[in-house]
Amino acid sequence: MNKTVLVLAIISVLCISYAIYVYNPDITHIINPPSSDSLDIKAYIYWDSQWTTQDFATYSNGMQLHWNALNMFNIRDYNANYTLFLYRNVRDCHVTDNDRTVPSYANLSEIQYFRNRGWILKDINTGAEVTDPYYGNNPDTYNRYCDIGNSEYQQYIADWYGYYFSLHSYQACFLDNGMCANVGSWHYGSVGNPVNPRTQPQQLWTNQTLIDAYSSMYSKVREKVGSNAIIVANSVGVDTGYKYFHFPDYREPTKTLVNQIDGMMTEHWLWTSDSSSPYFPEEIVNNYNWKDSIDMLKDFEDRFSEKNIILVSDAPERGYSFTETEKQQYCNYVYASMLLGIGSKNTYWLQMGWWGEKNMHNLYDNSNIGTPTGSYIKDTNGLYVREFTNCTVTVNPSTEVRGGMNPHTGKISGKTNTTQYLLLKSMFHIHTTFSDGDYTPEEIVNMYKNAGYDLIALTDHNTIGGFARAKAEGDRVGLTVICGEEISNKWAGSGYDQHIIGLFLTSSISSSSSVTDPKSFFDQIHNQNGIGYVAHPWVLYASSWTTQYDFTQVPWYSFFGQTWIDGWSVNGYTMNGYTSTVNNILSDGYFIEFAHDFHHVSDIPRLSQYWMIIEATTKTEAGIKDALLHQRVVCYDSGNVYGTTEALSIYNNGEV
Repeated sequence: MNKTVLVLAIISVLCISYAIYVYNPDITHIINPPSSDSLDIKAYIYWDSQWTTQDFATYSNGMQLHWNALNMFNIRDYNANYTLFLYRNVRDCHVTDNDRTVPSYANLSEIQYFRNRGWILKDINTGAEVTDPYYGNNPDTYNRYCDIGNSEYQQYIADWYGYYFSLHSYQACFLDNGMCANVGSWHYGSVGNPVNPRTQPQQLWTNQTLIDAYSSMYSKVREKVGSNAIIVANSVGVDTGYKYFHFPDYREPTKTLVNQIDGMMTEHWLWTSDSSSPYFPEEIVNNYNWKDSIDMLKDFEDRFSEKNIILVSDAPERGYSFTETEKQQYCNYVYASMLLGIGSKNTYWLQMGWWGEKNMHNLYDNSNIGTPTGSYIKDTNGLYVREFTNCTVTVNPSTEVRGGMNPHTGKISGKTNTTQYLLLKSMFHIHTTFSDGDYTPEEIVNMYKNAGYDLIALTDHNTIGGFARAKAEGDRVGLTVICGEEISNKWAGSGYDQHIIGLFLTSSISSSSSVTDPKSFFDQIHNQNGIGYVAHPWVLYASSWTTQYDFTQVPWYSFFGQTWIDGWSVNGYTMNGYTSTVNNILSDGYFIEFAHDFHHVSDIPRLSQYWMIIEATTKTEAGIKDALLHQRVVCYDSGNVYGTTEALSIYNNGEV
């Protein structure tokens, strides 16, 4: 399949409601085999230092990466199919980027080199350099417009991409401002009116000269990065459906350029830059409207095939005063709106923003949606409805309640899960005689095997010495054993001995009481491709044990929301006092764990009182990790179960 990527940035998200739920046996489950024509939706995200490599690999499929983000190049160790898009603004020169010049050109900053070569465009009236005030804090640091029609400049851009492709494992190029096929969009907001240096007498640029310039640049870049690389570009002119349908002098040149490379990004697909509201009006108001943006997707389906389309609408990250509930409503609305227009001809990448990616990653199981059975309709209530093989999508884009739906809401009804899961009865917090437990590794394995468990982790204090014996016994009796460790630590200001559980370890992690914060321990766990979570955060130990039921008063609270933590233990051997916190943990994207913290004979009754159910596609390390990082965990305690909506739905449908 020709990998053509139409990058429409939608920071849109299917928002799953997280809460504490009790088992409901009335949920039905329909198994439908995946269709060869099923939708293909992937997560696209911008690079940011707040996430670890493992976070990116878990919560997205492709990343827009700047040339110097060197810590991301091992991401395919975590996700072999991950796509790295090398970012560059090809229209402008960043004055403050002084060290990214291709070495073979000159030992100069780019701005110096470009000025020496005459590649900075000048104003037709004053002769001053044309600048872009969007970047930089003052006129001296504004980006400078470059002569994209200059053959040598085009070759420099191509060589730049080729150079970094040769150094690192990129699979794609992202050309920012690389598809401004209309003069009005090309220098919108610029300071100065750029002259075309190749005209005598001097004249301004035309749409055709822009198309010719970009076409030539694309060819040179393709030659350098190879035929297998994906090349996508950001279109400034066609960033909303309104512009697409009402400005043919923007639309037609853009379509011409899309067909020459692998894709396009539109940055305002379904959200406005209006500070008062991110929502498009249903019909045209102030050059925005919701319906045109939906119909633009349908037009893409009619005109293009075998392309990758990325949609963006990241209003929750753009300074709007959203509550968590409002963020979920917005993201679900945008995601459902997208489903009204897309089809199965193309691949769709979604740019959902940091909040959306971390919390909404489970929307990408597209087999749950199925394929469209027709186009959307507007029903008698004024709702927009589209039928899929596995669900019905309904959207209310208005500012009024329609058909019982609140304004600006979307829903997906009857969504089924076609993936088969193994429901593994599990426990991850167990001690043996290798630390302070009363039972040998072999005795522990047989005790849990006889109690009906499928999976356990040995987590002795500051050692993995008992794992080999436990695994050997587990292999003999048929119980899967994970190598884990409970790591003791105390960081500056914590005041208490704190514990972290590391799973899937290959070597022991040194305990410490002299670090400034606990992140270093999680980094060590992740460096072993392991998973780390907080053990009994509400149980405090100084000279004696105490329990603090107010989560805001425990030392761990200051780290709640950090992406380098994978999960939290949510019970102190019973759910009493902790129930109100589970919802916050789930809504922040963590998995929850119930801990036996098994040590002594007095702990044996816990084996039949509460446990975890891990919902894994395979009973392998990869399958179990995937379940944990995607929150497919249900915790059982005395007849009640706790988990995300998705996890509980899988649990309710029973073990495969």
